[in-house]
Amino acid sequence: MNTIFGLSTHWGNSVTLREVGAIYSVWKNSYDYKENISTLHLTLFVKDAERYERLEELHRERGYPIPVIEKRLKRAGFVRSTFYQHLFLTPPSSQTARMMIVGER
Repeated sequence: MNTIFGLSTHWGNSVTLREVGAIYSVWKNSYDYKENISTLHLTLFVKDAERYERLEELHRERGYPIPVIEKRLKRAGFVRSTFYQHLFLTPPSSQTARMMIVGER
């Protein structure tokens, strides 16, 4: 999952343009520091034969501190949970952008 640090700094408040094959995209990100919510407005332009089709998506994601996640996992019946940096078997730090959680019931 994305962390508060990842959502606020890696996604943050930015505009990114991408081109992959016949797909052009515009990523407009904003971050609400009070609510810890990242909002992504994604506009895709997909070339189909002779024209472009425009598609729009809206994504919202909230970041949570690790103690809050642990508490909610316990409430959901998990007896133990271990947090790792994404793709590594090391504990997350204050500057970890994504993390993985292993839970035991």
